[in-house]
Amino acid sequence: MVGEMGRRLGHATGVATRAQAAGSAAEGDQEVVTAAGATGAREALGQDAAVQVFSDLSHYAVYRGNEPDVPLDASHLIDTTAELSYVDPAGPGTWFYRVSAVDAHENESGGSNEVVVQVTSSAAPGDSELPSSFVVRVRGRNPFVDQITFTLELPEESEVETSIYGADGRRIAQLAHGTWPAGRHDFRWDGRNTRGLVVPAGVYFCRFNALGGQRVKQVSVLR
Repeated sequence: MVGEMGRRLGHATGVATRAQAAGSAAEGDQEVVTAAGATGAREALGQDAAVQVFSDLSHYAVYRGNEPDVPLDASHLIDTTAELSYVDPAGPGTWFYRVSAVDAHENESGGSNEVVVQVTSSAAPGDSELPSSFVVRVRGRNPFVDQITFTLELPEESEVETSIYGADGRRIAQLAHGTWPAGRHDFRWDGRNTRGLVVPAGVYFCRFNALGGQRVKQVSVLR
């Protein structure tokens, strides 16, 4: 598994960013290549420790700020992702990014090299505020202890049903069921089941049904 991670991450020497396309750039989206967290991890932890982090790699943490030297703290953390790239829906402006790697035990590497992205918009006022597709993002630390936030992005009004499921496939909590307008909506789960009892540590799945499709996000609870 370490070798596989090395092939996936070893090529990165810094954070790479790019405007996705003319249309996406007009909406203020930019893509951050998260694989660069490997460099920061090796520098911060040393090669042996970094190998352990990558063998238990859980996800990447993406940090953003509007000034250089973005700190790796909760106020600048915008999302976590297990993917090797990440699309940030931030609007027009000058944005600074750093990425770190987080293992299954919540050990976090040092930050990657910082990059700056300048986004301009040619869209009509208000147009860039609506999402372009059905997307669900996990906000905050994952694994988590107290609560975690899911952001649902809807390009149009839709019936929405979202529930939490255990690893055995049983539904343990429902977060929402109803009609939601186009836009971005936050749903918080406090790690409790439908009876209000704290769930045990483990892996859980948040399933969003909307617009005739489904999105599933995996989260882990620590106790």
